[in-house]
Amino acid sequence: DWAAVSGGTPSGATGPTGDHTSGSGQYLYVEDSGTDNDTVSMVSPIFNITSLTSPYLSIWVHSDANVAGAFYGGDTSFNDLKIEVFSGGAWVLMDSIGVLNTGWNEYLYDLGSYANILRFRFRVNNNNLGDFVHDIAIDDFMIFNLPAVEAIRNAPYVRM
Repeated sequence: DWAAVSGGTPSGATGPTGDHTSGSGQYLYVEDSGTDNDTVSMVSPIFNITSLTSPYLSIWVHSDANVAGAFYGGDTSFNDLKIEVFSGGAWVLMDSIGVLNTGWNEYLYDLGSYANILRFRFRVNNNNLGDFVHDIAIDDFMIFNLPAVEAIRNAPYVRM
């Protein structure tokens, strides 16, 4: 139910026209298929963040509703993206993202309060009331160490 694609989504004008980075790479998305479907989930591999002192998750999300589809349900399609983390033996909801209507958006999450061994789940409820107006896509998932302000301030640099 999650699909990798490059270019626009097949139903046209309901999702991104390309990936976040170059416009020509691949991204993952859930099609707003015109029927009410079960919740679809995608689970990440397991990540060990023990070596990170200030761990963060970055992910780019595209969740626009086709305005023309408002006559057929529009953003009442109830599609949303739930981002969850498996930490300490349970799934924890980090965010629920609905219609953004602004193209690709970056979301940053501080992982410092979670266990050192993590897994992520991306769920779309796909309760779309029979319309085709709201695909949901994700791209450029990354876990990284956010440098401290002092580290940035003291980093060597070259004057131009």
